[in-house]
Amino acid sequence: MKKNNLTVNTVCGPIDIESLGNVLMHEHLTLGLPGWENDSHAPYIDRSSLIERVCAKIESLKNAGFNTLLDPCPMDLGRDIDLAIEVSTRTGFNIICATGLYTENEGGNSYWKLIQKCDPEEFIDRASKLFIKEITEGIGATTAKAGVIKIGSDNGEITQYEMDVIKAAAQAHLKTGTPITTHTDATIGHLQLQALIECGVPAEKVIIGHSCGNSNTDYHTHLAHQGAYVGFDRFGYGIIVSDDVRIENLVSMIKSGFIEKLIISHDCIFCAKGEPFTQGIKNAPPGTFHVEPTYIQQEIIPRLMDMGVTEDQIKTLLSDNPKKYFSM
Repeated sequence: MKKNNLTVNTVCGPIDIESLGNVLMHEHLTLGLPGWENDSHAPYIDRSSLIERVCAKIESLKNAGFNTLLDPCPMDLGRDIDLAIEVSTRTGFNIICATGLYTENEGGNSYWKLIQKCDPEEFIDRASKLFIKEITEGIGATTAKAGVIKIGSDNGEITQYEMDVIKAAAQAHLKTGTPITTHTDATIGHLQLQALIECGVPAEKVIIGHSCGNSNTDYHTHLAHQGAYVGFDRFGYGIIVSDDVRIENLVSMIKSGFIEKLIISHDCIFCAKGEPFTQGIKNAPPGTFHVEPTYIQQEIIPRLMDMGVTEDQIKTLLSDNPKKYFSM
């Protein structure tokens, strides 16, 4: 049965859609590639320090006028529900978490891949039932329920495993009404969207993530024309596409009448597990990687307004569009 269309699941329980306030639609409290826990050379962060570090980031967001974030970390990428509950309880900040599975290349999916290899239909059925359980009953031993379904595709193609995850996600959406958000390499979002639509998912219930990594506005307008939300959700990732290009393309989309199909965020990892992400930041050219979750508020919004974006349009990006996306 689909959820009440006036509420959205957070890790501390359902809240009224109108209570979302300003939302960052793609951030990570923590995240770890499979295998991080075996790297004894990586910096060790004890649990209390992890919690304190993440809480400090959340407090900075509260001070910047934000009320909610979506952490779309799937179950196989270091998702930490207990951390999210603790941080949300301490800070009073709304945190929406995800169910779902990541890309075949980088997700912790050996268990699921074996099931999928042996019996694809059994895999789709089991995965969809697990997604539904995490949405309607709770994640693991907690009462926290997922508010979105995450899927991922990368390396310029959708593998058969990833396509079967899409089918499972679509089944879970059709049972619960829970929206879907994706990871892409910014080249195949249209293929993800096509697959989801063919499975019966309305385009307006889909965010095609990391679309801002593609500098071609034709890519963005195609997704928006279809009805999907276009993720300008990697502000600060100048090593992929410069923020100058992101801002130019975002303003172009707004001027072309697509503001109601845009979401903005950073894809910031507040405290990574293991070494790879922090090492990537260290090795980035100076000025190309900004990792503070207040970067949009402090740097990007002023630049957007200098280019003619109004306060009402900023509200549409940060508040109105998330509300519509989460309305079932």
